[in-house]
Amino acid sequence: MNNRFAEFIKRYVSSDKIAQWCASLESKHPFSFKITRQRNTKLGDYRYHKDIRGEHHQISINYNLNKHQFLFTFLHEVAHRVCMERYGQKVKPHGEEWKRIFFVFLQDALAQNFFPETLVEAIAAHAQNPKASCAADQRLYKLFSSFDTKTNNATYLSDIKLNSLFLFNNKCFRKLEMRRSRALCLNTHNQRKYLISGIAEVSSLEDE
Repeated sequence: MNNRFAEFIKRYVSSDKIAQWCASLESKHPFSFKITRQRNTKLGDYRYHKDIRGEHHQISINYNLNKHQFLFTFLHEVAHRVCMERYGQKVKPHGEEWKRIFFVFLQDALAQNFFPETLVEAIAAHAQNPKASCAADQRLYKLFSSFDTKTNNATYLSDIKLNSLFLFNNKCFRKLEMRRSRALCLNTHNQRKYLISGIAEVSSLEDE
């Protein structure tokens, strides 16, 4: 086991036992690892390339994730690493092969009580058919966000009533309709319509 890795990652997870488990996964399936700035389009990333020195695997995770979302994202990306090891580049990034590997990781973590009780049911449901991004599972994303102090009072676009005005990225929009996980919204300044994720954090401009 890579004790240096365990020592490094324990600041980002909720227990030394979880850190040791993560380190055991890194020892079995080696990769370079780094913490990155916040990225609005993704929580983590797996990259692979091959050169004259051999094969290179890199995983990165955003620095601002709470400890439970960090572990979930870590397992998501390690599943990509293992999928590459087993199947190479001939399968889809989030295809059935990756889903099976991620499912096993999540089941193992749940069996060891690595996630709080309030997350267990949602994670177990997610594991049955994992999505390309945690953000695509609005219920799970909101539950994760409840552990993040800066978003405890967040208002999500999915909670805003239809035809209501709200601010998003310092721009004013009107919510027109929901389309699965995204909402069709009208920018009141340029009169253009945009699809915005239902889990986008917004500021309502309507009286409660």
